[in-house]
Amino acid sequence: MKFGQEKMRSTISKILARELPHLDSVIVGDNSSGKTLMLKLFIEQVGGTGITV
Repeated sequence: MKFGQEKMRSTISKILARELPHLDSVIVGDNSSGKTLMLKLFIEQVGGTGITV
């Protein structure tokens, strides 16, 4: 994984706050770059809040 969890949480916060340049932004990366972990953290943070992204 190239980025730490703090960077992932920061990116997730930006997604939720709609601060990315495009509403349909895509997270890309090499194998073992942490994309699956980021998705897991995103789901955990959003889960049960009623937020639609």
